[in-house]
Parts: sequence; structure tokens; C-alpha cells
Amino acid sequence: MYHVRVWPDRRSPWKRGVIGIGLFICGLNAWLPSRPGCQASGRVPEGRMLAAGPSIAELEHNLFSMLNRDRAQRGLTPLVLDSSLARIARDHSREMAAQGTLSHNLPSSGDLRTRLSRAGFVVRKARENVARASSIEEAEAALLKSPGHLRNIMAADVSHVGVGISRGSASHAGDLYITQIFADPSTPPKPEQLRRAQLTRIEEARRNSGLRQLRVDPLFDKAAARLLGRLEFPFKAEDLERLLDDAAQQIPQGTLNDVSRMSLDVQLVRDERDLKISDELRRNRTNVLGTAAREFRDNRGQAMVAILTLIGSR
Repeated sequence: MYHVRVWPDRRSPWKRGVIGIGLFICGLNAWLPSRPGCQASGRVPEGRMLAAGPSIAELEHNLFSMLNRDRAQRGLTPLVLDSSLARIARDHSREMAAQGTLSHNLPSSGDLRTRLSRAGFVVRKARENVARASSIEEAEAALLKSPGHLRNIMAADVSHVGVGISRGSASHAGDLYITQIFADPSTPPKPEQLRRAQLTRIEEARRNSGLRQLRVDPLFDKAAARLLGRLEFPFKAEDLERLLDDAAQQIPQGTLNDVSRMSLDVQLVRDERDLKISDELRRNRTNVLGTAAREFRDNRGQAMVAILTLIGSR
């Protein structure tokens, strides 16, 4: 969260100052880094004859069942099978099979974050396991023996999973290429819904602290919307300082009798769980606020909402 403040002095109606600048970007994805420890493999012995086996769909379903069985043994909640994640995982397995390699980052499709963004799948957290083995039983056993893979399978910060499998070709014809994607999905953000949720959070926080409720002022709302419309992403602290200078011009000192200080908060969120309330909104001297929200996309194409709060204090 960025926070800047201006206050009056004798030389100018508003003097700009910056306090407590820090960036809080809520809900950015947690990604498992691509490294050799994130891959598991087993090889089919030379000359082994392969009998006709289950279909790919059956293999995927059975491996999903194994995942939840293994989680249940640790007392963890079962994962939900997600068809969209399964398609992304299956596509990745097919590409690995076609190239005869194991990787989290293929030149043709990119890393996990890129693949999720391209599919329009919005997440708060995402993890991935890839493996190559002659059977799903062999693959799961190898994954459970690997600390990195085990952490992904047993992670408590994910709720959905997609399992994708492809059969190898050429020299790896007897192998299965396997991708498991674990995620905590986030619904596409709705700016107005999040703006109203933020106001409710502020009211609750002040009520719980025994403070009077803040007045939502039309002048501050209008100024907040205008300022947010001019903000470009990504932004720097200096950009917010300039916006706050502009706000001081839009709402001249003396326009509101109970306001002598002005400050500005901007936070970037994906859903209501990410909302934060700044210390300035918890102070007794704070009287007035105005808010605005709009959607934008980060450099990976993930949807986020920027909420700007313009705050007036005595």
C-alpha cells in the first residue's frame, strides 16, 4: 500500500510531504521456482513390452484420486478437480512429450504463470509438479519421496488441482509425461464490489475501535475517481505525490471546515481477502474520505483492482 500526506503551512495552502511510503501488492501469486528438484522421472526398462492400458482420462482421474488419498493420510482437505487447470496441465504434458523433455518452462509455452495468464485463469497461489514415469503409481511414489514435490502435494494454501498426462513418443514411447497444477483460484475482481467492501471494512474497524464513522464526501469521491483515472501502472511514489498535489488544487483548503490535512492511499488487490486499512483511516482526527476503484492488468495479464482512498483529517 502506498500512503502520502499533505498538510498546510504559512507559505502555501497545502504543503506536500511523504510519510510511510511502502508498497503492498496483495494477492500476488506464489510460484514454485523451476529447478531440477521439481522434476521426477522413472524409465521403462529396455525391451519391456507394454500392454494396452487405461485411457488418458482414466489415468488422470486415478492420479487425482491418489493425490487426495495421500493428502487424507496427512489430515488435509481434499483438492477439487478443476477442468480448466487440467486442460493447462494436459497441454503442458503434451508439449513435454513432443519435445522429449521435462521442464516447467518450455520455449514454446513459457512458465506456469505465463500459461495460466494466457488461459485467463486468475490465481492467488499456484504450484506445479512435472514427472516422467512408466506408470502413475511410479510417478506418485517418486513425487512423494521428493521434498519439493511433497510440499506441493501437501500444500494447505491451494484448493484446486489439474492433472494432465500425455504418452511419450519415439525413444520415450513407454513413458507417461505428467503435470500436476495446484492452485488457489481467484474470481475475476469487480471494482465497485471491492470499493464497497473496503468502505464496509473501514466502518467495522472504526466501530470496533469506538470511533465515529467517517463521512463519505462527494467532493472527495469525485476527486478520487479523477485521480485514479490518471494513474498509470506500474506507478512510483512520486506519481502519487503529484496526484495528491492535484487533489489539493481540486479541493482547496477551507472548502470543508473539518479538513486541514489530506492523505492518499492506493492498494492493489485481487479479491476481498486482500483489502487492507491504513493507520490514517483508524485515527480519531480523520473525518472525511472518498474512494474510487478500477481494474487493470499486471505485466502477466492477471486482472487486479486498484483502490484509491482520499482521506481528509483535522
